Amino acid sequence: MVIWTMGLAVVLFAVIYLVTDAWRLIATDRALSAAVDAAAAAGANSIDEDAFRAGATVRLDPGQAETLARQSLAEQPDADLFVDVAISATPDRITVAADRSVQLLLLRFIGESGRLVHAEGQSTPRRSP
Repeated sequence: MVIWTMGLAVVLFAVIYLVTDAWRLIATDRALSAAVDAAAAAGANSIDEDAFRAGATVRLDPGQAETLARQSLAEQPDADLFVDVAISATPDRITVAADRSVQLLLLRFIGESGRLVHAEGQSTPRRSP
């Protein structure tokens, strides 16, 4: 009975570590996705005013859009944990992509230090209704 109880305790701890690691991955993915989407939305706010006032279609100022998206990402509380950030803007769309490393508890025991979480967001300028 003692051996069975000890075996059950080991299995229970392994399950707890797996659930904790899974929750870390999910929470990090959600936070990173929210940050990337917010940065893309911020970048989509920089329309080319000269073209808009001339009556052309609404389009982005790519340089300003990338600057606003970068500022938005820098203001995130976990901005220093982003591993790789890629921002590209055209007059039609802005795309923001970022990676973040997540330290895992259980997999550390078998030699793996963590996983990389990737998120990508896009936004386009549009006229108000």
